[in-house]
Amino acid sequence: MKTVKNFVLSLMAVMAMCAMASCAGGDSIEGKWKVDDACIKKLMGSEASMGNVGATVEITADKAIATVNMNASEGEMSFDMTLEAECDYTKTDTEITVTPKDVKLVKLELPEAFKKIAEAQGMSEDQMKENFAKDFTSKKPEATTMSYTLAEGKLTLKDKDIELVLVRE
Repeated sequence: MKTVKNFVLSLMAVMAMCAMASCAGGDSIEGKWKVDDACIKKLMGSEASMGNVGATVEITADKAIATVNMNASEGEMSFDMTLEAECDYTKTDTEITVTPKDVKLVKLELPEAFKKIAEAQGMSEDQMKENFAKDFTSKKPEATTMSYTLAEGKLTLKDKDIELVLVRE
């Protein structure tokens, strides 16, 4: 689960960067972008078989919101969640620096096993969800800088470890 948490947090930061990076160039980048499924699978590695992950970035004139939807299951331990990150950015002709300013858990559906664990610890389901949400949203957002290209309806972002492709929806 820790690997999934780290992946989700990393993906949110990268998606936010992707959204902002597309602000350069002559093409209008306002609208909705989808993170390429192959990129998600590559980023998740062996965790990709746990469930379905989808990611989008919606760009307006003044902000970008990255959304990650994850439905994962491992035996009886399954959950469904949605995370959102609103981001600030700065850019040059070739690089973009993005800082998530608000990361929040929008939706969380926990399996019965988690609810039983909460009860055994004297917590309500809502308290358990709140604790779970803190694990994903309490990390201080960090700025990330990547190079980017925008061509033929695809936005490609790269840093030393990651290449991420977004396609216009």
